[in-house]
Order: sequence, then structure tokens, then C-alpha cells
Amino acid sequence: MSDKNDERMFGLEDEELDRRFAAAVRRANEKKLILGVPLPKYDARTKRAYLLYADGHKEYVVAS
Repeated sequence: MSDKNDERMFGLEDEELDRRFAAAVRRANEKKLILGVPLPKYDARTKRAYLLYADGHKEYVVAS
């Protein structure tokens, strides 16, 4: 098998699959915000998890 075939899946290059995957995740997150579902996020600076709401406010999650 050649290296070219190893880099392809379903006839697409790795970069194209990565681009499509990232776009699908972006669209899914946008849809959740439109529907009012908060997005779980992680703040690397404060090392805390939070929920991001459509209006932009953050609600930090308290570990139980």
C-alpha cells in the first residue's frame, strides 16, 4: 500500500477530513446555542470547567 493511500479515507485527504470535522463541530455548537443548550467548556487559564450560555455569560461548574 502506498503512503498516498494511507492518507486517504473515503477518497478525502486528512486535511479535508479535519476541516469538515471542525466545521461540523462548529455547526453543532451553534445549533445548541440557538436551542438554548449551554456549551460545556474548559478555561485553561483558571483550570476550571464552565457552561457557556447563548447570551455570553459563564457559569462555573462546582465539582461534587
